[in-house]
Amino acid sequence: MTHFFKEKKDLFFVFFLSIFFSTSFSLILSHQAKGKKDFQKLGIAIVDGARLKTETLPCIRFQEIFQKESKALNANIQKAKESLEKLSELAKDPKLSQAKRAEYRKKFHQEFARIGPQIQKSKDELKQKMIDFQEKINLAVVDVTQSLSGKYQLRLILNAKVMDKMSVFYASPTLDITDEAIEMVNKEFEKIRHE
Repeated sequence: MTHFFKEKKDLFFVFFLSIFFSTSFSLILSHQAKGKKDFQKLGIAIVDGARLKTETLPCIRFQEIFQKESKALNANIQKAKESLEKLSELAKDPKLSQAKRAEYRKKFHQEFARIGPQIQKSKDELKQKMIDFQEKINLAVVDVTQSLSGKYQLRLILNAKVMDKMSVFYASPTLDITDEAIEMVNKEFEKIRHE
């Protein structure tokens, strides 16, 4: 019988110690992390890169400019197309003399040779603007995430959506610092605009 009590005392003692240390450890951790956000406690945060590239002021502004320039380019293309169609119709008009139709065919080919490269150049310039902007926004995203990393002593910042099951099975919304990243990009953009 004494053997049984001895084992129970040992078990009780181990149980008591485990409760004591786990409670003490939790209190110490909660005291150390007091005032810190979840992502700071873990040293890990999430930034939704897609939102940074669509919801920040520079991206919104660029999208407006890009759409305006695309619309102007499309209008120029349409105008050139109509001009070429008119010359093509005149070159085929049976009411005109053979010489006059030949003159319109020549004008058509000259105009096509002139307009084609201009349109292609405009398309290439617009495409290059998009590429340049993408590079700038990518650099800005890296700068912002590095800044946030330093500010909160983060060891890892994931480019993901909180509930995106393709890349993250689960993440607490408290790990998402995208809104703060967007604010930082917008503030930087406003500084640059007013300088």
